[in-house]
Amino acid sequence: MPALAVKVKPKDSHETVETYALLDAGSNTSFVTESLLKKLGIKGNQTTLSLTTMGKERSPLQSSVVSLEVSNLSGQRKINIPAVFSVTKLPVSKEDIHVKAT
Repeated sequence: MPALAVKVKPKDSHETVETYALLDAGSNTSFVTESLLKKLGIKGNQTTLSLTTMGKERSPLQSSVVSLEVSNLSGQRKINIPAVFSVTKLPVSKEDIHVKAT
């Protein structure tokens, strides 16, 4: 799975964190780890997701939904993502991640 080094910040905030964004062309939803939300100092609104994956169908998941801005490391290219859902851990290992040069 390709990954890019990015800066992430809450909408309407200047607090940024450098991290990696995983690019999954097969996904129609954006996710963030709860540990990254903690670093950003935001909690979001609580919600329950019903996820369908290859391994499980309609699994309920307690989550927070937040709005984030993601940019390249220089901050020149930005994208607002209005609905990002929190998860405890992303279901990928370090071996699955291929970092792209920016």
